[in-house]
Amino acid sequence: MKLSTKMKLGSIAAVLASGLFMSGSALAVGGGGSGGACSVDTEIGSGARFFVPSGGSGNYNILGWGNGTGGTVSAYSGLLESVAEQCVVVAAATTTQSGDGRDVESAVNQAKSRYSDIVGSDPKVCTSGHSQGGGGSFNAANRLDADCVIAVQPDTVPLCQPSCPVGYFA
Repeated sequence: MKLSTKMKLGSIAAVLASGLFMSGSALAVGGGGSGGACSVDTEIGSGARFFVPSGGSGNYNILGWGNGTGGTVSAYSGLLESVAEQCVVVAAATTTQSGDGRDVESAVNQAKSRYSDIVGSDPKVCTSGHSQGGGGSFNAANRLDADCVIAVQPDTVPLCQPSCPVGYFA
């Protein structure tokens, strides 16, 4: 059975949303509202696009996102906006090569600074991405000391720097 792009993105959104809320450490990234209580504005940063929630409790955590090889934030915008509707700030790197995690790290750090009034001084951070961005989400998590990683179809090329975390190829 061949799935449409819309069905694939919907499935990815479901995986991300369930991953954000399924356990104690992942729940740390759950936002400041209850089940889709937030509206979302999109803003541009330096090498990043931000999906910024409003509503809920007004105190949000952060999801850093890395695109797949050659992909753009626009390709994933429906997915990322649906995550932000769950009252989570999404900091998406705009690069088409996110495997080393540096651009995702930069996007998250920009979000921490730019939105300090709604994420607080110590927000919970989760990293995620698709394909190369999924592999890069491990690198970004290492760089940021993130609370969780949700890799969607991560690549199998070891891009980890300086070393791959336990279970990287699992």
